[in-house]
Amino acid sequence: MNSKSVGVAIFLLIVLKVGCWTSLGPAAIVGDAQGYWKLSSWVANGDIMMMDAPIAYRTPIYPWLLAGLREGSPGFVSPLLAVAIVQAILYLATVYLAGELAVQISRRASARTFTTLAMLPAISALTYIGFLVSEILFVSLLMMHLLSVIRYSENSSFGRAALVGLTLGLTLLTRPIVLLLWIPHLFFILTKHVLSREHESNTIKMKHRLGHVMLATIIVITLCVPWLARNHRLFGEAFLTEFLGRNIWIVTFQDGSGAGLDMPESQSAEELQERIVSVTNGNWFDSDWRHTWTVSNLLTKSGLSDPAADRLMKTVAIEAMTTQPKTVAYKTIRRCVNFWRCPANQLPIASPDHSGFEPYPTTWSTNSEIIKSIASLAFRFRVSQSVLANTIVMILIGFSVLSLTYNQPTRIMGLWIASVLLYFSAVTGVVEIPDYRYRMVIEPLCASAIGSALSLIWPRGHAQKTEPASDVSV
Repeated sequence: MNSKSVGVAIFLLIVLKVGCWTSLGPAAIVGDAQGYWKLSSWVANGDIMMMDAPIAYRTPIYPWLLAGLREGSPGFVSPLLAVAIVQAILYLATVYLAGELAVQISRRASARTFTTLAMLPAISALTYIGFLVSEILFVSLLMMHLLSVIRYSENSSFGRAALVGLTLGLTLLTRPIVLLLWIPHLFFILTKHVLSREHESNTIKMKHRLGHVMLATIIVITLCVPWLARNHRLFGEAFLTEFLGRNIWIVTFQDGSGAGLDMPESQSAEELQERIVSVTNGNWFDSDWRHTWTVSNLLTKSGLSDPAADRLMKTVAIEAMTTQPKTVAYKTIRRCVNFWRCPANQLPIASPDHSGFEPYPTTWSTNSEIIKSIASLAFRFRVSQSVLANTIVMILIGFSVLSLTYNQPTRIMGLWIASVLLYFSAVTGVVEIPDYRYRMVIEPLCASAIGSALSLIWPRGHAQKTEPASDVSV
């Protein structure tokens, strides 16, 4: 049996795994899922830009997707089931994209098989298929974007540059963490450009390259303009989201992974305390002021707009950080490392009981005890719940990226992958408490790195090379 047949067989096993897990039913619409569902209700009722929901910490793509599925699903399929089916398809598309990315990196067909094999044991990510949050959509868009970048680097054209801009814009409007992802991309493309000058057939003039960058930038800005205009009209400023203050409030004042700092003595801190006292009948110390959403909700209740509350929290948190910079630096580095090691213990679980949420769409749950037992067993022994297992996986990913960097033909790709992985771990470590939900978004890219590296060390007789990228622009 050749590599392609083995890869297809493994992919079909993943399809079976996804189908079985989806059949268990949806997770409860609570927390962020409830927020997204309410936003999609505004959209479904005609408020496309969610003007009647004056919040500054969401982007529009996922609520639009939910609203489209709620309104467009056929009558015999409940809206929630339609969402789960689409998210299951997006997950499978991500597996395929991860394999395609690995082939582009290594130029070996076996990389697809190894990448698919690396994603076969994944269980924790499946729990988000039936949960109404943006992770599944974001991961699929991110992989589309990364694949568009690597294809552009191999064969630059205005069409491929436009695809880079389109995928980045859509990914950005799903989750704004990719706002600065263009930085590692730019170094990657410039490095490839300099090296390509050594080969006349691959040379592209710098003015054309600058034109490509401008085109991609214009597309990203054009996609973001409606949302920027919406926020300008609601809050008086054009911004994508305002959430940094809430993020760093956690890492500044929460104990454990956070710095656990005390409230600073400053004018901004006094204003924040006075506002909370004004809406809690003077019970400042009785309020859970270290909890982000408690403070945020009390500040908006005191009369601040959503972005103004976030900015006040950001100012106070930064002032607290300046009092103990060494503690803040130590905890930040620790979070960046624990980004890779934290266990997946807080996952959405399929729950047929959704009482308390009205109106609620029809739900489902398989009656097969075999499927339930297998799913329960797989969930109980999932790798991601173990810190030790996550550490071993982290080391495997590190060795894979190093091997790609050591191998001369894949060196630039390896450095680019390393920069993307470091980008996500650094940005997340700076502003978030480590959680599997944040690491989940780069799982497919990590699988691509592992699959590419394994294909390079696989015996050449078993690792069929692919054809080099064509120089014809598309």
